[in-house]
Amino acid sequence: MTDEEEGQITYPDLEPFLVGIVERFGQPPIRCYDLDKVIASYQQQGMTEEEAWEHWHVNVIGAWVGPTTPCFIRPPTEEEQVHAADADL
Repeated sequence: MTDEEEGQITYPDLEPFLVGIVERFGQPPIRCYDLDKVIASYQQQGMTEEEAWEHWHVNVIGAWVGPTTPCFIRPPTEEEQVHAADADL
């Protein structure tokens, strides 16, 4: 599960959904996966949408394994977009 060369935690089953490496000040780089594609892949494996989200919450994002634990990216919700637009004022 760890990429020894970089010290990054990897999720081998999720590597097809890797979107990039996140660089953070004062912290090691981490892998970033496309959340929508991850959930879709669980559904393609036979999980319902609800089961896919539960699996992700409990077994993936809920499994903190240290400072190089991967992150997941998703598009902002409409509400998050509105708040961002309000902040620009």
